[in-house]
Amino acid sequence: MPTSEGPANVELQLVALRVLVGAPALTLAAPVSVSGQVIPSAGVVALTVLNAASLSNPREVALGSWVSIFGSGLSAGPATMPTNPYPRQWNGTGVWIGDEALPLQYVSDKQINALIPSSLPPDTMHQLLVQNNQAASVSLEVLVAGVQRAIYAINQQGTGQGAVLTQQGSLAGPDGILPGATPARRGEVIQIFASGLGPVTNPPPSGESAPLTPPLSSTLLTPEVFVGGDSPPLSLG
Repeated sequence: MPTSEGPANVELQLVALRVLVGAPALTLAAPVSVSGQVIPSAGVVALTVLNAASLSNPREVALGSWVSIFGSGLSAGPATMPTNPYPRQWNGTGVWIGDEALPLQYVSDKQINALIPSSLPPDTMHQLLVQNNQAASVSLEVLVAGVQRAIYAINQQGTGQGAVLTQQGSLAGPDGILPGATPARRGEVIQIFASGLGPVTNPPPSGESAPLTPPLSSTLLTPEVFVGGDSPPLSLG
């Protein structure tokens, strides 16, 4: 999953504040007006939420998929989480949808990778916020969709060479272009690492690995895989 941190741009503008001051023993004949510039504090700023595989579809996420949250002040320092199960808080950093804490895969000052629960109702709007110890971000409204297909990329930016392996376990890419890459051959099986393929049978608990022995976690919707725009779909196994 991507851990490339881009700059966090925050737009500031002049505002006018209208303050009313009153107390049982004090009455003002007119309101007091104060004008000034909003100065950003060292708080938590969550700017956007993206599909972690494609880094696209701002504020649209899929059930059971990893997302990347970009901003500033998100965590005290970078850390990649241990797996199975992924923790829901790390060094005081947590991500929440409603009252549910999300499993975390990576945290840093400017980026967090978190897992959207598969138990949420599909095609609904939710409020997402980031907490860093005692500070919290303003909530971001996100659409949680049932399906949002995306293939992971080697550059961790959602473009170029996909995370696709040949039957021998090498990267399915042109010879000499990437270290260890070999083209896929006709008739062989390839592995495609993707996200957002929809609900599955036998779903694992949120933040835990899918079972490696039957009964497996299989997609309820059968995806179609194409090589080239006009080719027939590949056989799935």
